[in-house]
Amino acid sequence: MPEINSSALQDFRDGEGLRLTDLAEKSTVSISFLSELRSGTKTEASAATIKKLADALNVRPRSLMAT
Repeated sequence: MPEINSSALQDFRDGEGLRLTDLAEKSTVSISFLSELRSGTKTEASAATIKKLADALNVRPRSLMAT
């Protein structure tokens, strides 16, 4: 599974003015999973989850992946 760049996720979320709960609702990704990504407990996500997050943040999926 691809690794998420949690800093990029946070930056894009801040740029859109979204709280974690807003992103969860907009992306249909659970708030608990988003919290784990933010804290670093989880670092990987499926391609489908990355696409949901990218669509919710209006960015390309690759921009959320760690290099």
